[in-house]
Amino acid sequence: MMKNSSFQKISGQLLHVKTEDNIDLAGFLSPSQSETSKIFIMSHGRGGSFYSGYNSFLPHLVKAAHNNGYDFLGISDRGSGFFRIYDIFENCVADYNSWTNFAESLGYKKVILGAHSYGPIKITYYYNQVKPNIITGLFYLAPTDTYGMWKNFVGKNENKFLDLSHEMVKMGFGKNLMPNEAYYNPISAQSYLSLYGRNTKIHIFDFQDFDFDYSILKSIDIPILTVLGSEDKNPQDFTSEQKAKILKAVLRKPTIKIVEGADHVFLGSGHALENSLESWLKNI
Repeated sequence: MMKNSSFQKISGQLLHVKTEDNIDLAGFLSPSQSETSKIFIMSHGRGGSFYSGYNSFLPHLVKAAHNNGYDFLGISDRGSGFFRIYDIFENCVADYNSWTNFAESLGYKKVILGAHSYGPIKITYYYNQVKPNIITGLFYLAPTDTYGMWKNFVGKNENKFLDLSHEMVKMGFGKNLMPNEAYYNPISAQSYLSLYGRNTKIHIFDFQDFDFDYSILKSIDIPILTVLGSEDKNPQDFTSEQKAKILKAVLRKPTIKIVEGADHVFLGSGHALENSLESWLKNI
């Protein structure tokens, strides 16, 4: 650990699980100071990993979990790092099911499942599909309207790029990359179609669609903490204030915090994030 670091060392062990379709996923388990049957599981955004946010928000999440008697498990799904290029959205069900089953096999009885950025879409879809009794709360850190951001990015070329991705997959070129102007990062045709195709499953946080019904979010009956930064201002996305207003209206058991001055990764604002998470964990 660097002498000038403001973060404590995170002690624990690297580990991995294997999904039902034989994919290895990496994680990091950091135990609290005492025996516990509670665990806080944190996933990442698009292309992230179990250590995403290590220099910003992650140590504060670990500390908040430990201070409330939760072990901490940072996890990766199969869309981690380079593999985001080929990620198929629906695979999140198998990925997160492997992690929650792993936690249950270790004797944990209570799981809080969290994710950052694009990740809350995945954990919400997973929870809605499986509804595992072991999950007693969800944590959304800076959730994004991924679909709305894409629509703003491609503009009038939406159908052009969707048709192209469909044809590429149909012709057996699903792992080939889409044109640069179709997306802000490299992405394969198969992943593009999974995320933005006409029957995509990512419609969870469609904040910019004023006719969206939020049926999945409205159906969730466990507590959900959403923490947003006031300075998280992607020009393709809704503001944190707009998101907070919508989530407060549609969630059944919401707790929503906006951290003043915080950006998308809460750089320099970790203590306020930590306090928000600690307060919520104490009361659920």
